Amino acid sequence: ILLLNRRMDVTVIAGPSSRTETIDGLGDAGPVAKKLRLLPSEPEITQPVALPSSESTTLDNIHNLIALAHETPPTDAGQISRQFSQLMDVIQSGRCDVTHRLAAAHALLSVSLHPSTSNHSFNQVFSLLDDSAVPPTVRSVLLKLLHLACQTREPLKGKVVSKCLQLLNSSPHRLIQTGCLDVLGDLANVTSHATQMAGIFSKVAFFHDSRMRTAVLRCVHRLLARGAKMPLSVYYRCIELFRDDEENVRMMCIKIVCEFARSSPSSRVDLPGEPEGLNLLEHAFSRICELVNDIRVSVRVEAVASLGRFADLDVKFREQTLDKQLMSRLRAKRSSHQRASMLVKSGAYSSGRKWGDDQPLEDVDEDSVTLISTGACGAIIHGLEDEFKEVRVATVTSLSQLCVDSPVFARQALDYFIDMLNDEIETVRVVSIRSLAAITDHFVIRKDQLIDILSCLDDFSVVVREAVHDLLKSIRLETWECLKSALNSLLRNLKKYPADESSILTSLRFLGSKHSSLCLPMVKELLCVHPFLDTPEPMVDDPAYKAVMMLVFNCAKTCPSMVGLFPPFAPRHYLYLKELHPDLVPELRLNRNELQFCYTRPESLQPIDTQLLPEQTYSRVLDDLQKLPHISPHDRSSFINNLLQDLRILLVGDGCGRANFLSLSLRFNLNVYKAFDVLKRFTPTTEVALSDEIVFTFLSKSIVSTFALEASFLNATPEELRTVLQLRAKAATLLLFFTLRKRNLSLEEQTLICRSYLHNLSMFKDRFAGHEEELSDFCRQLLQQLLSVDPSKVGLILKFLHPLLMNSVDSSVLVPSSPDIQTCSAVINSPKPSTKVESFVAGLILAVDLDVTIRNVADTSCVRIVMTYPGNSDHVVAPPSDKFRQLSSAHTLHRLQTCCFISHSSWTEPGELSLAVFVAVPALFDCQLSTSRGEKLVRISNPVRLLIHPKPNTL
Repeated sequence: ILLLNRRMDVTVIAGPSSRTETIDGLGDAGPVAKKLRLLPSEPEITQPVALPSSESTTLDNIHNLIALAHETPPTDAGQISRQFSQLMDVIQSGRCDVTHRLAAAHALLSVSLHPSTSNHSFNQVFSLLDDSAVPPTVRSVLLKLLHLACQTREPLKGKVVSKCLQLLNSSPHRLIQTGCLDVLGDLANVTSHATQMAGIFSKVAFFHDSRMRTAVLRCVHRLLARGAKMPLSVYYRCIELFRDDEENVRMMCIKIVCEFARSSPSSRVDLPGEPEGLNLLEHAFSRICELVNDIRVSVRVEAVASLGRFADLDVKFREQTLDKQLMSRLRAKRSSHQRASMLVKSGAYSSGRKWGDDQPLEDVDEDSVTLISTGACGAIIHGLEDEFKEVRVATVTSLSQLCVDSPVFARQALDYFIDMLNDEIETVRVVSIRSLAAITDHFVIRKDQLIDILSCLDDFSVVVREAVHDLLKSIRLETWECLKSALNSLLRNLKKYPADESSILTSLRFLGSKHSSLCLPMVKELLCVHPFLDTPEPMVDDPAYKAVMMLVFNCAKTCPSMVGLFPPFAPRHYLYLKELHPDLVPELRLNRNELQFCYTRPESLQPIDTQLLPEQTYSRVLDDLQKLPHISPHDRSSFINNLLQDLRILLVGDGCGRANFLSLSLRFNLNVYKAFDVLKRFTPTTEVALSDEIVFTFLSKSIVSTFALEASFLNATPEELRTVLQLRAKAATLLLFFTLRKRNLSLEEQTLICRSYLHNLSMFKDRFAGHEEELSDFCRQLLQQLLSVDPSKVGLILKFLHPLLMNSVDSSVLVPSSPDIQTCSAVINSPKPSTKVESFVAGLILAVDLDVTIRNVADTSCVRIVMTYPGNSDHVVAPPSDKFRQLSSAHTLHRLQTCCFISHSSWTEPGELSLAVFVAVPALFDCQLSTSRGEKLVRISNPVRLLIHPKPNTL
């Protein structure tokens, strides 16, 4: 299809004469020993294309028709009907080859999905499905067409199902039969067609063509997943198909068996040669375990991945997967009465005169009579020892799922998780660590197990180290020696990888809160307190000392007796660390020299009650906003400044989103009001005086505020964002009026400014397509009057704008409607601000590791890193998508770990380089310079400044 759409018009230049030839992408153009010049493509065809009798012209029209259907979808019902009929004629035409008819079928697929396509048009498609003159490949595409059409057209569903059942029995082509099975799996009724589909399955399950077997199994699996109830004969046949030669068949059988185990776990298994007393859940588990040793990797992955879905399985079957020898509890046992009965049935009693005369007629080995197939023995062990990492990863995940609700099994599987931490593949190690963290509530870590866990802290991969940090948050240690060993390992990790400081401090916080009783005996050793001598006071900025104090302070939260063992300098260090890491250091009451030294935050720094004080303050600000229309213009600015002062207390904390949004909205109104005060002294012919040029500062600030409103908040409604665009359009219109009234501005410059404004106004109109009812009267008049004006008619534009702006003074303030609105932010963890000068050879590259935590940014593709050099030149970098890692399930917390490359010409002395994180939004009505991509950048992090010195190459 793509080749049919690729056509070039080529002009062959040969002396004084020239001709135009068409080269089709499917054919061979032949040798052309001339110069070629590409011509622009012809205009798109908008009229219906007829099919003449000439063969060459017919192929050309077919190409145009297919290209038109793919590139320019029709909009009205009449055009859709014409294209539909023309494409149907191509499919039915006997003079077109299979390639063109297949391309027409795919084009018909895109046309038929339009909502304006009538249901009557699909009757022609049904007739083509019975036409043997239409190739099977084309009819299979038509089946997909009907399949997709049923998703939006419910009345067609019954007719399509009936047609597929008919074709399944009448059509000899495998491609059509497999297509019908795919359609039936998604559209067949789960109650009325379940028995019929089970009969079709019994006929096709052992068909010689593996494609048919796979298709019917896929159909049955989809029906079971949708809630269909099928007889157990389907389950029995799937068990038999576990020995099929095709791997796709075996994989689909595993999925179907899992669906039966989910829907009918207590059904009894009645198969010849199978042990008695097993229900379907246990039997399915044992049979799937046999496929863990399958020859195909994909089957082994599917088998071990499905084991984790058996959450209701008895613990004795789970334990058997960890032992390669059959446990005695899973051997079939008979009572004394049963053994005597079997002896009677075996024949006459022995006389004792002949050796072995009492042997029963059937020689049964007691080890061969089992409740579970021996293929299930050690299934998890086989998966963990597999040579392919995909199998090992799936096995570790399934093992973790089986351990979640079984503490006994979790304790037995703990050593196997620990062994997988030494795997040579990083992915396997990471999955093992995270799976272990999910089940830590069921056991206590011993010292020998902890050694293997802590050895992963020396791993070069930051993903592995952070996974271990997360694991240490949730584990429970056995002795105080284990806690000391964990602390020492974390300190070594901090010394070797300083960028892990934030993650290490978080781990120590949870370690301290869970192990206060283990930390109490070694407090004096950790704080270097001597019973007789005064020890020097440590440096509070030392990362190692900070980590130790993080552990000790969190232990003291649940162990008050520990506070009396603190040295005299502990309260001062506590105050510092509490201000530096308020979310990691708990609230404590400390004593100093037997005098009550209670740490109490100053009143201005008291923690805000997230339930009472913010709500009361925010409600009071909203009540005061109702008075804004009644405030005189002279007092309006001071009134808004007072509201901003009240909101300042709410701009810190997790619930500051609404306050930040309202604060930016108020700042916009404040700057616009100041601009309107200047506008009152203007007429269409007044020029901007030197004393009035401050109005450009007001308007620039207001436009920047609207960009921050658009880019810096999560969960803002689309209506609020469109209102922000209208506010920016008003500020940009004010800025245009004052800019055109500047002195010494030539007509060409004014025309260029007007052309840029009208271009932005056109894009503004496109943003409101389908939402015209939300436009304010000001924006509606702008779009009606200015879009058709010539940019060179500056006087006409000024004459129209002046009365419109004078009547557009609005006292309303944009208030966020959602209480869940959040402020976007970013914290640069690495590099840290430093006075150390980084020197490198001019013209070469200096690599700087960047570690950023990003909050409340839904689309990470909008994140930009901006490097500002001493000459105020900016270098904007869009980080690759694979460098972002999601840290929360709500998609609002991400971590960016990448490398920034710095390069510059030589300097005579060191200079300051600034790194900051920005969010990009479309630069609509931007008053300042944007990036070359047409983006406006809004900063969401504090800048980090580094000293660099590019030195000349002395070689």
